[in-house]
Amino acid sequence: TLGEEIDQMIMPMSEVYFMQAEAAVLGFGGDANALYRAGIQASFDQWDVSDNGYLASDIATLSGTKEEMLQQIGFQSWLALYMVDYQGWAVARDFDLNEITKETPNMSKIFSTQIDLGTKFPQRIKYGPTAYSLNGDNLAAAVALQGPDTNSTQLWFAQGTK
Repeated sequence: TLGEEIDQMIMPMSEVYFMQAEAAVLGFGGDANALYRAGIQASFDQWDVSDNGYLASDIATLSGTKEEMLQQIGFQSWLALYMVDYQGWAVARDFDLNEITKETPNMSKIFSTQIDLGTKFPQRIKYGPTAYSLNGDNLAAAVALQGPDTNSTQLWFAQGTK
């Protein structure tokens, strides 16, 4: 009813820390590694999982070139946001995390090769049947401008990487 408060998460704390860590790596001040580690801990808290020694591992410490550190931040942010609608995939696009879809000896494939994406991450959400039936002309005009109505069509705002 009107006036009742409902707890809602606007932005997970892990995302806030990872954004600050990214800014620090890019030269805007702050301790990038401390913020990165705080983001990992906030992700554990968000999903109610225990550390089990993860923060003591090398992966929980930023290292390497600026680009390598941005990739580390992007990967941890993707993990933290994986179950937050399409936001995790927006992070994967933003940080150009193509390696998350590659098969490695220690990780089975995340995606099926039977769908139009193959082993690529989604770029956009396809239009639903209602859009086709109620707004077909405008939808056709949009598709003509942006490209096919598939999950793999890259939209204008997602082009380019850090």
